[in-house]
Order: sequence, then C-alpha cells, then structure tokens
Amino acid sequence: MMEAQLAAFRAEEEESVAMQPAPRLPLHGTLQPPVERELAMGLVFPTEFALERLERRTRECQLYRKWI
Repeated sequence: MMEAQLAAFRAEEEESVAMQPAPRLPLHGTLQPPVERELAMGLVFPTEFALERLERRTRECQLYRKWI
C-alpha cells in the first residue's frame, strides 16, 4: 500500500510540473552581471568603455520602460 501511495504522489508531482508554464527569458536589456576576467598581457575584460556602455544602455532601458 505504501508503494501505491508513493506512486500516486510521484504521478501528481510529475503532472503538476508538466502543467507549469515554460520559464520566461529575461526582458531585453535586463542587466546581467559582467564577467570579469584577465587576459594575456594583463588586459582585463570587460574594458572601462564596455562598462560605461553597459551603464548607458541600462539608463536607456530604464527610461524606455517608464514610457511603456
């Protein structure tokens, strides 16, 4: 009897998981943390310019969302 209850519980769990909607992708422009890494010759990525551009895009996206 215990096995039947476990099987029923598993079936209910699988069914509830199957009924959940697919995960949504983040909105375009959603911030993702930059991955900092050192390259050869002491170069660092992302560069300062890339970080500034990311900040500008963030502000632009926030302004755009306010108008939606």
